[in-house]
Amino acid sequence: MYHNVKHKNWKFKYSGWIPPSKLGFDEVQTLVSKFDIIGLQETWLTKTDSITINGYDIFRSDRKTNKKRHSGSGGVVILFKNKFTRGVTKIKSMNSDLLWMKLDKNFFHLQNDIYLCNCYIPPQNSVVFKNNNNTHFDTLQKEMEIFGSKGN
Repeated sequence: MYHNVKHKNWKFKYSGWIPPSKLGFDEVQTLVSKFDIIGLQETWLTKTDSITINGYDIFRSDRKTNKKRHSGSGGVVILFKNKFTRGVTKIKSMNSDLLWMKLDKNFFHLQNDIYLCNCYIPPQNSVVFKNNNNTHFDTLQKEMEIFGSKGN
């Protein structure tokens, strides 16, 4: 039934000139509506920002607000069509730049659950990369092994 789920990833940088709440305008809505699951990286959202796309639910993982700039940085989002809400689960990661979701095998009529990760790996020269002791790849590998043993 759901074997042909369409997905897309975009690097999205909210730089302050278009508020996240304005993302529902016609051009973006038309583009987004072609996909069932969408991953956004580098969203720069903070706890007070909202992102809404008609017909989609959202999982998000925001970084802490940058105190010097009073803005967000990094951040990842997974948008998925409302019709899949009962079949998807957000899975917490050890790293805020990794966002996992599980597609339930029963809901999607599959043999195994499917685990998808939307990740943002910051540049090697960035403060975030250095502060995390270059653990992004290690964490991703560990979590891939964990979820790989539970499904696909």
